[in-house]
Amino acid sequence: LHEAGIESLCIGSVDMAIAVTKGSVLYEKDSLTWNDLRGLGVLAPLNVLYDDMASAFDKMLGDDLDLRYMLRTDLTHSAMRHESFGGCAHISSAARIQWTCGQRSDVKVFTKLDGKPVRANKSIFYRKDCTNPNVQDFVACARKIIGTQTCQLTR
Repeated sequence: LHEAGIESLCIGSVDMAIAVTKGSVLYEKDSLTWNDLRGLGVLAPLNVLYDDMASAFDKMLGDDLDLRYMLRTDLTHSAMRHESFGGCAHISSAARIQWTCGQRSDVKVFTKLDGKPVRANKSIFYRKDCTNPNVQDFVACARKIIGTQTCQLTR
């Protein structure tokens, strides 16, 4: 993003979760390790920006895991309340996983990898060369409130 002139300001983090349905090789596990994710298929529901999601998950989890992103045009967040994930995992905020899958008996949810909580950064993105003074004022105000907080990725 920096090459494209886009800057980011970390404003905190959010709890994440990894959900799998029965039939997934991960379903029978009691806990997950980073290595368990290697080569894993990850669902990209219809309403997400595929490239942005893949980039964010690779940054959060590590691009060395060779995650395989699967775009499912039939899989809306509402459909996740009853559809199989077909051996893939659904990765999202813990709150969204609870909302879409929390009542399902055929879904297992993991909130830790190697015993540590899975977390993702929340950030504000803006164009560094933006001429709108409101953007620069907003960023300056946000920096005053947030300080020099450094977000830490899960890994």
